[in-house]
Amino acid sequence: MKLILFTFTAFILVGCSTTTIKSAYNATKRASYNAVTDYGTLIPAAGATLLYVTNSDTRLANYFIENEIIERDHDELYRSINGYETYITGLLIKDDSYLTKAERVLVEFGAFKVGVFTSDALNDNIDKRSPNGANYGIGSQHAIGPFVGAAMTRRNVEQLEIPLWSKLALNTLSYSMATASAITRVEDSGHTVADQLVSVTLGNMIGIFFNDLFLLKETPTTLSTSLTTDSAYLNLTYRY
Repeated sequence: MKLILFTFTAFILVGCSTTTIKSAYNATKRASYNAVTDYGTLIPAAGATLLYVTNSDTRLANYFIENEIIERDHDELYRSINGYETYITGLLIKDDSYLTKAERVLVEFGAFKVGVFTSDALNDNIDKRSPNGANYGIGSQHAIGPFVGAAMTRRNVEQLEIPLWSKLALNTLSYSMATASAITRVEDSGHTVADQLVSVTLGNMIGIFFNDLFLLKETPTTLSTSLTTDSAYLNLTYRY
């Protein structure tokens, strides 16, 4: 575990590249901002907050426990489909080289593993009772992991040269499988709905952060000029 933490810390410091520390810092700041402000982070965070402050969490959890909406026995299938879709959509992106594809797979694998580590750390360090009485209310691998995958799949799909309806279908499949996986743990009394929404928030943050830190490349500088008889314009644009 120490080796894993050291490796990912090193990745973050160098930005998975040979650029300067300043450039790596800017990339980390950009990835952090994108992860926190993404709608996949803000919406579940707001939902969890609303359930906690209105004391509706237990009542909603009991509804799912008493009315099985998602087939719980297929929870591993939901997670598998979600994970495989992340890797497959990543491999379908037209990268410059096989080395870039290998980097993409490594980053996605690393993000999933960080999701597992985050879930275990929350289980071990936060004293929050589950509906079944166990002491692991906050931190669900059935929510964090699949939503890491859903976030990274969404980023992958954005880069695929396919029709819009195909992109919507792929994202719908990914988020449906992630949601189904999270709900199964509510139905078997492992977590409440608000607790799962916290895990969803963390999963999305991890997925967006890793993708945007390691895989979101800088676009080249563009230079445009405009010259007329009485004026001249120079426009220099540099975007991430």
